[in-house]
Amino acid sequence: MFIRFIAIIFAFSIGACSPVFNWRDVPFEATGSVVLLPCKPNRAQRLVPLLGQSEQVLSMAGCEAGGASFSVSVVQLPQGTSDADARMALARWQQAHQATLKSRSGLTSGIALRGASAAQLVVTKLEGEAAAANKSQTQSRSVFALQLAPRSSSAGPVLMHAQLLGEPEGGRDGPSALSAQAADTFIAGLNL
Repeated sequence: MFIRFIAIIFAFSIGACSPVFNWRDVPFEATGSVVLLPCKPNRAQRLVPLLGQSEQVLSMAGCEAGGASFSVSVVQLPQGTSDADARMALARWQQAHQATLKSRSGLTSGIALRGASAAQLVVTKLEGEAAAANKSQTQSRSVFALQLAPRSSSAGPVLMHAQLLGEPEGGRDGPSALSAQAADTFIAGLNL
């Protein structure tokens, strides 16, 4: 009986020590992009019209950990898409995203991102309905990135949108806490 009791205590202590963020590489085979997510992602694909009437395949991966939601979406544009059209498609994507957050703008800054020709970080405070829908998740950190020179000569530019919904707090991670370090790890782990 005593040994069984010790085994139960050991099992609970192991579970209590499991990491909130279990970082892993998540590849997007169609584009060659690899990102770092803190949990096993759900995946989906859908068609989106980013270049006029033609539709492109949008591949998504996302999960929730530490009281935050992490998601990444990538799109491979058709071969022969001009740099100007690729930049315009990314700008339209960013505008549509801000509209879903019920915000016209956020604090924007350029960042360096592996494999990207250009990348921006947009930090938006959620207000009103968007904040209520996301409960305690009051901040959106989005990265919009563009790769003009694709890895394959038979492919076009690649666009990426990565988003973290949550409020970084303090210096430690927990079941409902997201540290600034975890947010930085997510963004640093994006590789277009």
